[in-house]
Amino acid sequence: MPPSPSAPFAFLGPLGGPELLILFFLLLGAVLAVVMVVVSKRSGASPPGHAVTDTEGRLRQINGLKAKGLISEAEHAEKRRQIINGI
Repeated sequence: MPPSPSAPFAFLGPLGGPELLILFFLLLGAVLAVVMVVVSKRSGASPPGHAVTDTEGRLRQINGLKAKGLISEAEHAEKRRQIINGI
């Protein structure tokens, strides 16, 4: 008896055990790859080369704080020294 057109997976045709297992593991691998990408982005892991961008961003941030008068010249100089020494 052929599958009815309204069957959810009728487009797959007659799949047996091995085909379903292969499909399952392919989908599982895709889901795990997506999860790994999301977790690595959330954990703050960054590829090499981002240290320069991060340092530049931190320096811009303290420059902005100084320009707005939120930190003193001495605080700016100390924080700048810490950032540069951390390179």
